Amino acid sequence: SSYSFCTLLISGTTSNMSYQPKSIDHVRDDAVKEQFVKERELQQELATIRVTIRGKRAARDALIESQRPKKSAELDALEKQIDEKKALLSKLRSDLSDDTSAVKRALTNKFRDHFEHARTDLIQCDRDSELLLKKYTTLQATIPDLKKEVEKTKAVNTAKSMKELVTMRDNLRSKLKDATAKGQDTVVKSLGKQLNELTNTKNRFVAYRDANEALTKANDELEKLAEEAMKNTQRMQKLEKEKQKHEKEMEKHKTGLATTDEEFEADKKKKDAIREQITKLAGEKTDKSEDKGKDKKGSGEIFDLVQKRNELASSPESNALKQEIDDLVKEKEALEKQEEALAKEIPHTMLKYDPEFTFDLIGPGGAVISQIEQDWGVMIDVRKNSGEIKIRGSENKDCSEAIEAILKEAKENRHKEKITIEPGLTGEFIGGGGKRIQRFQSESSCDFNVDKSTGEIEIIGTKENTAKALELIKEFLAESTTEKLTYDKKHSAILTGRLMRKWQDEYECRTIRIFQETSSITITGYPEKVKAATEFIKEFLNDMQVVHYPLKKGFPHHIVIGSGGKTCTSIENKAKVVLDISPMEVKIFGAKPNTLEAKKIIDALVAENIREDIKLPFPSKMRDFLLRRRPVMEGLEEQFPADDERNAGGVCLLEQLRRKHNANSCRASPPPRSEILITAKKEAAKELVAELKDFLEGKGMNKEVMKVGAPFVRYMTVRLNDAVPAKTRLTPFMKTPGLEEIIADWRSNSDVIELMGSKEAVDQIKGKIEEIQADVADRKASFDLKVNRIGRLLGGGNCSEIEKERDCTFYIPRTDRNKDYPADATVEVTVIAENPEDLEAAIKEAENLTAGDRRY
Repeated sequence: SSYSFCTLLISGTTSNMSYQPKSIDHVRDDAVKEQFVKERELQQELATIRVTIRGKRAARDALIESQRPKKSAELDALEKQIDEKKALLSKLRSDLSDDTSAVKRALTNKFRDHFEHARTDLIQCDRDSELLLKKYTTLQATIPDLKKEVEKTKAVNTAKSMKELVTMRDNLRSKLKDATAKGQDTVVKSLGKQLNELTNTKNRFVAYRDANEALTKANDELEKLAEEAMKNTQRMQKLEKEKQKHEKEMEKHKTGLATTDEEFEADKKKKDAIREQITKLAGEKTDKSEDKGKDKKGSGEIFDLVQKRNELASSPESNALKQEIDDLVKEKEALEKQEEALAKEIPHTMLKYDPEFTFDLIGPGGAVISQIEQDWGVMIDVRKNSGEIKIRGSENKDCSEAIEAILKEAKENRHKEKITIEPGLTGEFIGGGGKRIQRFQSESSCDFNVDKSTGEIEIIGTKENTAKALELIKEFLAESTTEKLTYDKKHSAILTGRLMRKWQDEYECRTIRIFQETSSITITGYPEKVKAATEFIKEFLNDMQVVHYPLKKGFPHHIVIGSGGKTCTSIENKAKVVLDISPMEVKIFGAKPNTLEAKKIIDALVAENIREDIKLPFPSKMRDFLLRRRPVMEGLEEQFPADDERNAGGVCLLEQLRRKHNANSCRASPPPRSEILITAKKEAAKELVAELKDFLEGKGMNKEVMKVGAPFVRYMTVRLNDAVPAKTRLTPFMKTPGLEEIIADWRSNSDVIELMGSKEAVDQIKGKIEEIQADVADRKASFDLKVNRIGRLLGGGNCSEIEKERDCTFYIPRTDRNKDYPADATVEVTVIAENPEDLEAAIKEAENLTAGDRRY
C-alpha cells in the first residue's frame, strides 16, 4: 500500500491529521490570548478530573469486590430471589403474548406441518417437471439426426444378416488357407481382396444396425418421458389443491382467538390478571394506554430486590467513593460546558480546501503553517479528513486570503514525477523513524509517496523542487553497490528468505535477496558491508556440508526451536551454521568444524530436555473439578497476573499444576476417555502425578457423600430456565469459601451428591441441600412408563417443553439401547415441580403423550 509521509512531518498532530502549535506567544490580541490561556487551563483541569474519576472508580470496584465474600450468603439469596422473579416475569410475558389456547395452537401447528409438506412436495414436483421437460426436449432434438444416420447406413448396406456375413467370412478364410498351402499366389491375392470387401460390408451392416437400435431406443425413451410427465402434471394439480386446503385450515385456526362472547370475556379477564402480576413485578404497564413506556423505576418488586442487593454489596466507604465520583462527574460536565462556551467566544474563521494540498499548506516540518501563524498572530487547525481549516484568534480576512493564495499557487504549480528503485531499498530510503525521507522532504520541499511492494516513488511539488528531489534520490542510489553470486541448485533447500534476512541484519546490508529461478544471490548496500557479506557467503557455499542429527521418537522438536525461534537462532549464531528442524531430525548446514560445534550444543540441549509421556486415569465425575476455574494457588501469583484478562475468574487446576512443575503439557483427554495427559521431565512428571493423585483422592480435604436419590440429583443439576449465564441449583453453593467441589452426575443414574472442601464449608452446604430435599418432598410424584414409550416423551422436545411450561423437572432412568426389553417392561418416572398444581398437570400431560398406540 502507498506510504504517505505527511504524517512524518506534522509533529504534535491529532488523530485527524490536524496541526496544532504548542505555543500561543505569537497571538497578538491580549484578550484572545487570555481566552486561549483560560481554555488551556480548563483542558488541564478536565484531564486531571478524568484521571481522578478513573482512579476513584477502580478503588470503589476493588473495595466492593473485597467485601463481597463476607456477605456472599445473603447476596446469593437475593440473587436467587431476583432470578426467580425474572423467570416468573418472563413466563407471564410469554403467556400474555400467547394469543391462542394450547389446543388451537396444536391444531395450527398440525395444519402448518401439513401445509409445509404439501408445499415442499409441490416444489420438488415442479423441479422434476422441469428436468423431464429438459430431457424430453434434448432427446427430441436428437431424433432427426438418428433418422438421417439410419437412412444413410441403410443406403450403403448390402448384407441381410450378421449370420450370413460370418458364414461367408469363414468360407473365404478356409479357401485362403488351402490356396496358401498349395502356393496359389493369384488365388490368394483374389481371396484376400474378397475378404477385405467382406469386412467393409460387415462394418456397414454394424453401423446400420447400431443406428437403427439407437433410434428405437430414443423413441421408446421419448414415450416413457411423455408418460412420466403426464403423471407428474396430475400429481402437481393434486398437491396444489391439498396446499390450498391446508392453508385455509391453518388460517382458520390461527385467527380463531375467540369464537363466542363468553370465550372472549374469559380471555380478557385472564390477560388482565397477567397484566396486574407483571405490573407488580416489573412496575410496567402492558396495555395500550397513554402511560405506556413511561419510566416506572422503583415501582416493581424486581427493582426493589436489585436495590436491596446493591445496598448490601456496598458499604459506607464504597458509598462515600460513589458520592465523590458523582460530584466529580458533575464538575467535569460543568467544565466541559465552560470549555464549549469559551471555544465559541474565541473569534474564528472556517475555510474549505482540497486535502490533496495538505503538505503544501503545512510545509516541511510545519514551516509554512508556523510562518502564517507568526505573521497573523493566530492558531490554525488543519483537518485533513474533513477538508477544513479553522483559523482561531482572529477573523482577519487577510489571513484567509494568504492561505487561499498558498493553496492556489500550489494547485497551479503542482508537478509530479515518478521513479522506481529496488523494492528492498524502500526501508533504507525511508530511514529509521522516517529520518531520511524527512530530510529529503525538507531539502526539496516536496512530498513523497512510496509503494513498498513495487519500489515506486511518487514525488509531488513544483517542477524545480521535483527535479531537486530526483537528484537526491539518485545520490542515494549512487551510494549503494551490488554483488551477485551463483550457487549449486542442491543447496536451494537451505538458502531461504529467512537466512537471507539473517545475513542482511548481521552484515548491515541494505538487501540480500535470493532468486531460486536463476540460482543467484544479490547483495546491495554500502561497499564495505557488501564486501564482508560476499566473502562470508562464498566461504559458506564452498565449505558447506550437511549433518543429519536424528531426534528420538516423541522428543518435542520445538525444544530445539525455542520460543519464537530464539534457541535455534542462538545455536546458529554461536556455531555459524544453519539449522533445518523437523519432528524427526535436525539438519545442520555449515563448515565441518562449525557443524561439530552445533552438534555438541544440540546434544547438551537434548540431554537436558528429555521428556516423559504419562497417562493418569481419573474418574469421569472429576472432570469439572480438574477444568473448573479456581483462585490461583499461593506462590503462583506472578505467573498468573491478576490484571491479565485471561486469568479473570481464576485458572483451572491442570494449568496451575503445569506451571508449578514446569511441565510441557498437562491436559485432560476429550470425552469419553478420562485420562490426564502429562509431558514433562522425569522428576517434574513424578512430582506432578503425585500432587494430582492427592487432589483426586481428596487428601487434606473433608469429603461427604450424600445419598439423595437420582431424581433429586437431576433436580439439583438441571439448568434453570432463562438463567444467563446458564446455572443449576448447585451453582450458588460453589461460591462458598472453603468448598473445593460438588460432584453430581444424573446422566449415569447416580443417586449421590459428593461434597469436597473444608469441614465448615461441607457441613454448611450439606445442611442447605438437606433443607431443599425436605422442601421438595411434598412436590414430588412418580408414575410408571413403558420402556418402549420413553421415546414419545423425550422425542421432539416434548419433555423439555413440559418442564419449561410447568416449571418442573422429570427424571427418566437411562435404559440400555442394545437390550431387548419385554413389551410390558416399565420404568419409574419421577417429577418434581415448584407447586402441586403444576405437578399434577405435568404428570397428566406426560401420560397423555405416551398413552395409546398412536405414532407421530
